[in-house]
Amino acid sequence: MKNVEFIRVLNAGEIKQAMEVKLPNGKIAVAKRCIRSMCVERQYLLKEATMLKGFKNNGGKNNAVSFYGECNVPFDERYKTKNSVESKDEYIKSIASDLMGGGYTLLVEKATSFIVTNLNESSRKIAIQLGRCIAKNFTALDLEDFRTIARMYASTPVSPCKFFNPRRRGFGDSICLDQWAFTTNGIANIDVDQVWCWDGLSYEDALEYNCRVVRSLTRRAELNCSLAYSMENPVQKVEINQRIDFFHSIGDTCRNNK
Repeated sequence: MKNVEFIRVLNAGEIKQAMEVKLPNGKIAVAKRCIRSMCVERQYLLKEATMLKGFKNNGGKNNAVSFYGECNVPFDERYKTKNSVESKDEYIKSIASDLMGGGYTLLVEKATSFIVTNLNESSRKIAIQLGRCIAKNFTALDLEDFRTIARMYASTPVSPCKFFNPRRRGFGDSICLDQWAFTTNGIANIDVDQVWCWDGLSYEDALEYNCRVVRSLTRRAELNCSLAYSMENPVQKVEINQRIDFFHSIGDTCRNNK
């Protein structure tokens, strides 16, 4: 990681931090690191890396952010001597922007967010306020990407996965637009923290649940996520830059008309 250049912090959630970095080959990427001991002990980032690598090796269209690499540096004695959760959290947060500091670092593709926000705005609040307006303008290709992702999670190599634990209320973060972005391959879910995988799930059950999530996100109650539907209703491909420009123009229009 010593040749990876830190640029800036993009955002910090409750348990991890995302940073913009430059790789040795000049490519801009995102580095994710834990900022709470719970994230470290439950290996959230390692699980995310495993899932992204699984998508990459699963064949077919891959609507996921690209996995670039990982590095796990043992924590030094300063972390090991912390006796409380609070002191561990404080220490982990203090070294989060130090790419040579202890802990696990995940490197992934830097995607283009659905919603462009100002520094003084809450992207989650904007996602809720503008979601209905923006969803009306999803193109046929956008909807096909959502169908593909619903199927992709339901058919992961290890076990079928749902966007969220169905034993908990609601659909989790995946129904919010700030959890989605454009990658080089199309639309992708950029945060898999809440994805729930279980050997006992069937593909059909996982797909139906995932499709309920994207129906809610896209405001399309009748959205059909089956492979048969996609094969019978092919959509025309559009260059990703054109899709991004169009989507951001719609976001600006919706913001101005709110």
